[in-house]
Amino acid sequence: MRQLSLFYEEKRKSESTKFKRQRDESLDFKGIQAGQGIYAIHPYPAMFHFMLVRKFIKEFSKEFDLVFDPFCGSGVSAGECLKLNRNFIGYDINPLAILIAKVRTTPQDIEELTNTLKKILTAKIKNFEIPNFPNIHYWFDEDVIEQLAQLKEAILKIEKESVRDFFKVAFSETVRKVSNADPNEFKLIRRKDGKNKNVKETFRNIAKRNIESILEISGIKSDSKIILERRNILDGISLDDESIDLVITSGFTHIKTLVREISNKRMPSQNSPTNIKGNKDETMKNEYAVILKKH
Repeated sequence: MRQLSLFYEEKRKSESTKFKRQRDESLDFKGIQAGQGIYAIHPYPAMFHFMLVRKFIKEFSKEFDLVFDPFCGSGVSAGECLKLNRNFIGYDINPLAILIAKVRTTPQDIEELTNTLKKILTAKIKNFEIPNFPNIHYWFDEDVIEQLAQLKEAILKIEKESVRDFFKVAFSETVRKVSNADPNEFKLIRRKDGKNKNVKETFRNIAKRNIESILEISGIKSDSKIILERRNILDGISLDDESIDLVITSGFTHIKTLVREISNKRMPSQNSPTNIKGNKDETMKNEYAVILKKH
């Protein structure tokens, strides 16, 4: 076993040299939750730690530079560009990701949000559409389906788009929480308990938390322009040559790779790729920040 351990140790050293990997404990950000402030709005898998993104944006760009993220996810790089006065263009193929990113980077009137939340919770909705899709009754109880349909209709009646989007995101998280999906599992697995699910109370709590989270940028003074689009980059990128100052993604000439330990990950430390009970494997423990230079 000692020989085997030495073999893997030498292999890791060889890979670190080959790929210019540098272990940097300062990038672990232990004790600093990735999901705080605006990034507490709606959970999203495999988010960049905002402190990591902030460091690189500060180091490799300046105010009013244009930062591009072709796989922007829920908008961590967009949020940091807003705070640091960088212009930003972000694409993602997932419409929910773009919606979350827009909400996280749109300053709001807190009083308006609070008043709108009260109207949503007290609305008397009589005409609403009950959704129908495969296995709906497996994942949702009958009364929950009806309550969610009423809540959705109340949100869709909001006239102001940015406010409507804000509560759409709260609704999205509510749907998952009041479903029959096990909240302790990353994958979709049906919960075993028949726990009572109060839709309005769950929505209220999520919306209130999101209102507190958006306070981080409610008074922000930023001249940055944030553009977020649902787009598959395989269909092409409509950007001018030499227009981008920093790209947060992969490509270009490799300079170095910084290795950080994911100490506050949202994904569980173990999961079951085969979905067989008891058959578990470890999930990713380290994150690799690859520094690249344009040719």
